[in-house]
Amino acid sequence: MNWIKRRWDQFALLVCALLLLAFSGLLIVKAMGFATVFDSLKGNVVKSSEVEPVDTTVIEAAEMRIQEPPQWKVTDQEGSLFISRKYVEKDGLLLDVLAEGSDDLYVGVPNAWFTKYDLPILETDVLEQDQDSDKFNNREEFEGKTDPIDPASHPPFWQKLRLKEFTQTKFRLLFSAYTGDPLNPESLTFQINTLDVNQPTQFLKLGDAIEGTKFKIKSFEFKSFVNENNVKRDISELTVENSESGDSVILVVEKIANSPDSFAVFHYL
Repeated sequence: MNWIKRRWDQFALLVCALLLLAFSGLLIVKAMGFATVFDSLKGNVVKSSEVEPVDTTVIEAAEMRIQEPPQWKVTDQEGSLFISRKYVEKDGLLLDVLAEGSDDLYVGVPNAWFTKYDLPILETDVLEQDQDSDKFNNREEFEGKTDPIDPASHPPFWQKLRLKEFTQTKFRLLFSAYTGDPLNPESLTFQINTLDVNQPTQFLKLGDAIEGTKFKIKSFEFKSFVNENNVKRDISELTVENSESGDSVILVVEKIANSPDSFAVFHYL
C-alpha cells in the first residue's frame, strides 16, 4: 500500500492499461463473430419485377377540383356576390320582399314564388304575363303548381275550356200513329218513323225491336185530354227502351221528343 501511495501515478497508469487491454480483447471477440451474425440476418431475398398499383383516387379527386373551381351559388334569388336581394320601395322605405313575415305584394301568391323563377315582381301585370308562351299566364301556372318559365310544364288544357251553350237534339224516332184497341195494348200496331234517315215506316208490336236502332217497344199507355175548344186530343205514350243501356224514352203520339243525350258546346280559350 505504501508503494501505491508513493507511486500512485504509476498505479493509475497501470489500471488504465489493464482496462484498455480488456476492451481490446472484447472487440477482437466481437469482430470474430460478426460474419456468423451477419449470415444469420441476411436470409433469402425475394426478387420480383411486378410493381404494386398505386391508389390514385386522391390525385384524381384533386384534378377534378382543379378543373371545376369553386363558384358562387345562388338559391332562390337570395342575392350573390354582385347582386343584391330584391327590395321594393313603399312609402319611402325599402322593403325586403324575401324577409320572413313580409307582406305579399300580390294576394294569394307569395313573393318567394316570383323570385324563385326570376319573374318581374315589380310589374303590376306580372300575374297576367306568359313568360314561357304556353298560353297559360303566371297566375294559372301558380294555381296549377307548374313551372312558369318552362313551356313543357303547364296546367291541363281542359282548364282553358269554357261552356258556351248546352243543347238537346231531337230524338230520332217518331211515334206517328197506332191501330187497334187502345184498351188492349197487345192488339195494337204502332207506326214508327225515323227523323234522321229516310226509311219506310215500321209497323211493330209490343216487345219488337226497332230496325236500325238499339231500341225496342217496351209499353203503351192510352191518354187523352180535352182542350179549351172542347176538342178531345190523343196524347197516348209509347215507351221505348235502349236494349244496351236499359234507358227509356217516352214518345207521345205525333210529337217529336228530345233525345236523352245532352250536348255541350265549349269554347277553347
